[in-house]
Amino acid sequence: MTKWKIGLLALMVMGLTGCAARNLQPPLPDPTLELYQETEGWVEVRVSGITAPGYRIHWGEKRAHPGYSDVLLDQEIYGHFYQEPGQYTITLIDKHNRIITVDQAPVMVTVTVRAVNCHLALIAVEGRTITVRYFGRAGVSYSISWGDGHGASIIASYTGTGILTHTYNAPGTYAVGMAEIWAPLGIFFEVEIE
Repeated sequence: MTKWKIGLLALMVMGLTGCAARNLQPPLPDPTLELYQETEGWVEVRVSGITAPGYRIHWGEKRAHPGYSDVLLDQEIYGHFYQEPGQYTITLIDKHNRIITVDQAPVMVTVTVRAVNCHLALIAVEGRTITVRYFGRAGVSYSISWGDGHGASIIASYTGTGILTHTYNAPGTYAVGMAEIWAPLGIFFEVEIE
């Protein structure tokens, strides 16, 4: 074989491998859904492998307005509060409400909620004002302690959730809790106020 044929053959091989290398992309991860925690009606799941918008979590409730959570590309932990004890199948669905499958198996997790109490989540701290979201059983009375000697009494609406704010008078670290009226207080988080 002459030198120019060998050179041409080498250029062709390098060109072909160069094209192949440019078009190779690592495989995308499969979507997954796993139970992160369950505490007296408050359930959190971890979602991973989502590379495009349009996915939602269906929390498995059969009531008139079952909860959905939109899956955001920059978030992996999602929480939901159940109104009743029971076993729930949580699924990952697309924007057309079709269950996502991986290798023909639905992306889902089952959780057993044995008891339902309440949950309190910190949303924001702005200056000395905090904003929280509470979750409870519809129609039940709850007390909230802000950790500074002040509190609030609420009755959970038919949705079982709502937003509250509180402004602290002085800097400090405050333990914020919630419980059914007359029940022992459960502390859900501490907040640092400057």
